[in-house]
Amino acid sequence: RKQEKWWQRSFDLMLSLVLVISSFLAGGTPVSYAADGETPLGIYVSSGGDNTTGDGTEGNPYATLKKAFDEIK
Repeated sequence: RKQEKWWQRSFDLMLSLVLVISSFLAGGTPVSYAADGETPLGIYVSSGGDNTTGDGTEGNPYATLKKAFDEIK
């Protein structure tokens, strides 16, 4: 019975590590959307962005989706 719990805890730990690592790998991927026939917006958001000095470009992204949405004209 102790051995079963040890394996279960090991499995839970490995699963948690996989989820954490995959979340870091998936973050920061730039995405751009545009309505049909319109020029792409080209607004970027990243976890490493900055809402104070960011301008929404790929090299200087915003930190939050709210800031990006507020800047859409």
